[in-house]
Amino acid sequence: MALNLNNLDKETRRYMLEEFEYDIRNNNLYLSSRLTEPGRHAYPDLFRDSILYGDDSKLAADLKDYMSKMELKKKRGEDIPSQVFPIMLMKL
Repeated sequence: MALNLNNLDKETRRYMLEEFEYDIRNNNLYLSSRLTEPGRHAYPDLFRDSILYGDDSKLAADLKDYMSKMELKKKRGEDIPSQVFPIMLMKL
């Protein structure tokens, strides 16, 4: 389920990018343990791209290939990531 981003305009994206870059400069970007090691390396660029050009749904789709095997296991016939991504993104 995507977030309701009715007010996501260029100015808001600029503020988001400033905060993101501040976190990068101060080594304060949260890297989830649910990501693989390659995922942790890819995450900053994927996050930056979603700030500039996408939204939370794009980031979730981009991260799907970088989730740990434990996150990708099947449960009751349903892939866990479809439930995990929105929860993980809310913790950012």
